[in-house]
Amino acid sequence: MERTEPTVAKLTYQPALDGIRAVAVASVVVFHFFTRGASGGYLGVDMFFVLSGFLITTLLLIEWSRQQYIDLRAFWARRARRLLPALLLVLAVVALWAAVALNEAGRAGVRGRGLSALFYSANWYMIFGDEPVVGRADGLSPLFHTWSLAIEEQFYLVWPLIVFACLRWWHGRIRPLATFAIVASVVSIALMPVLFVSGDEDRAYIATDTRAHQLLIGALLAMVLQNVRTRQVSERWSPRVGPIAAVLVVAAVLLAPGPEFSRFLYDGGSVAFALCTALVIAALMAPGPSLLKTLLALSPLVWLGRISYGVYLWHVPVRSMISNSETGLGGPWLLFARLVVTLALASLSYYLVEMPIRRGLVGGRLAYWATPLAVAGVASALVIATR
Repeated sequence: MERTEPTVAKLTYQPALDGIRAVAVASVVVFHFFTRGASGGYLGVDMFFVLSGFLITTLLLIEWSRQQYIDLRAFWARRARRLLPALLLVLAVVALWAAVALNEAGRAGVRGRGLSALFYSANWYMIFGDEPVVGRADGLSPLFHTWSLAIEEQFYLVWPLIVFACLRWWHGRIRPLATFAIVASVVSIALMPVLFVSGDEDRAYIATDTRAHQLLIGALLAMVLQNVRTRQVSERWSPRVGPIAAVLVVAAVLLAPGPEFSRFLYDGGSVAFALCTALVIAALMAPGPSLLKTLLALSPLVWLGRISYGVYLWHVPVRSMISNSETGLGGPWLLFARLVVTLALASLSYYLVEMPIRRGLVGGRLAYWATPLAVAGVASALVIATR
C-alpha cells in the first residue's frame, strides 16, 4: 500500500452494518438476560469493537485523502455529541435509582463505577478494584458493562492521533500506519493468554491493551478497503468468504464457552472471532447485492441497530432495576418485562435525546458551555445521590 487513494468520496450508508450492530447488541442482551440462550453472547462486544475500528479509521482516512489533514478537535466533538448525551442520561437515572433502592455499600459501588464510566475509565477502575469481573454475569452491577465503552473511548482518543501522525510523517502513505497496527495487534494478542495463565483474568478480559487487537483488526480492514489494489482483491473474495465467516460468527455466539470457563477467548478465539467479523464487514462493503446484505438489512434489524447504543446502555441497569425481588415476576414474564423496558428506554433516548442533539439542537457556543456543565451536573448527582 503506497498512498491513501482519494477514490472514496464518502462512506455511504450501508443498512447491513446496522444489522451487524443489531446482532451484536442482541447477543449481549440475551447473554445478560438469559445466559443459557447464547453462551457466547458476550462476543457481541467484540463485534462492536471490530466495527468501530473499521468505521472510525475509514472516516479518518477519507478526511485525510480529501484535505491532507485531520481536524482532531472536530472529530472528538462529533464523538462526544454522539455518545455522551445518552450516557449522561443513563448515569443520572442510575444515580437516582441507587439513592432510593440500594443500601450504603450498593450506593458506594454505583458512585465509583458511575464516575469512572463518566470519565471513560471504567475498565481500569474495575481491574484495580477488589470485586472480580470475569464470571459475574449473574450478579451484575447496573454499570458493569461500561468497561467496553471505556475501551472504545480510549481508542477514539488515542487512535486519531496515531493516524494523523503516521500519515503526516510519511506523507499520506498507509503502509507505516498498517505496520504499526499489525505490530500493536500482535502485542495485544500475545498479552491475552499470558495474563490469563498468570491468574489475572480481569486484566486479560477488559484491559485496553488486551482488547486493542479487535479494534485494530477493524482499522486494518479500513486500510485495505481504502487502497485501490487491496480493495479490488477484497471485492473479489469477500462475497465468497463472508457468508462462511457469518456462519462461524453465529456459531460462536451460540456455542462458545463463557470467558470464565475456558481459554477459548484467550488462546486465539478472540482474534479468530475478530477476523471473522472483519470478513463479514468486508463482504457487506463489496459492491452488488448478496443474500448476506439482504438478511442484515431487514427493517427490524436496521431499526435495532440504530438504537443499539441505547439498548446496550440501558439493558444492564434495567436488569438490576427490574428483578424478581422487586417485581415478583419470574421466568418468561421477567425476561419480557426487561426487554420491553429496555427497548422503550433506548427508543426514547434515541428519538428524544440522541438524534436531536446530533442534528444540532445543542450546537455552537451553547454546546461549548452545556457539555462541561452537564458532565459536572451528573458527576455531582452521582456523588450526592449515593452518599
